[in-house]
Amino acid sequence: MLQVVCVSWGERYSPAVVDGMSRAVRRQCSRPVRFICISDRPPQAYAPEIEVLPFPRFARPFPTLGWGCFLKLSVFARGLLAPDLPTVYLDLDTLVRGDLAVLARELERHGGMLMLRNHLLPTWRLPSALCPGGYYFGNSSVLAFRPGEFTQLFDDFNDAATWKHAGRLPSRLRTDERFISHWARERLRVFPASLAVKFAQEYISFWPAWQGLIARLPWVRRRRREQVVVTFVGEDFKPARLAAVRPGDVLRYKRRRVRWSTPEFSEYFQSVLERGLR
Repeated sequence: MLQVVCVSWGERYSPAVVDGMSRAVRRQCSRPVRFICISDRPPQAYAPEIEVLPFPRFARPFPTLGWGCFLKLSVFARGLLAPDLPTVYLDLDTLVRGDLAVLARELERHGGMLMLRNHLLPTWRLPSALCPGGYYFGNSSVLAFRPGEFTQLFDDFNDAATWKHAGRLPSRLRTDERFISHWARERLRVFPASLAVKFAQEYISFWPAWQGLIARLPWVRRRRREQVVVTFVGEDFKPARLAAVRPGDVLRYKRRRVRWSTPEFSEYFQSVLERGLR
């Protein structure tokens, strides 16, 4: 059994996105799937095969937790998820293009916490003794873990959220992924780029022509064919926008841009949204 979980609050993502993701996961997964959505909507808003759970109690007021995406830390709350099942968390702007059991096998091979690579240098491999107090800052759009091993993370966040901080807020309390990275630093690994990537890191550069040359390299083409999930970030890269984009359209992320050349990604989000609507 594989436990797959997402988190949805407010109006940014419709239930159709959750429903479509659930169907994409089940269609391609080689293991039985328990698909869970932690949501502030009622269960009736989603497809029957989705298990809908309410948010756990946080020490800070609920509205303040959307900033920094701290509501995502719900996945670590004690008693919410099956503690011993291999679990994959997915942001809702993630494209599922393969078998999530492959990510679970990576977790079973290494244990601990798996995140997306966030930097070029693999400093997560360095022993903490070489950089006292430092930690690799991973990306939390895709996670793999066993919930029972990380319930203290949720408890420690609630404790930290009530502290009175003099001066500048500690960096680990600025976003969910910083807190996760800091807390799990002794057990943190990142997914290989052949399994899970951020679109902005894998497909976008400051020089679109250079990115086009990279895309033609045999080992890059092979790696991209094998990728199980690709996650997106930025207003230009939300599911509804990606479903409508056409080859040749220019999309921007911060100071970088990409000329859209992956129509199969658009077809995926079109399918997700269409199948999600009931």
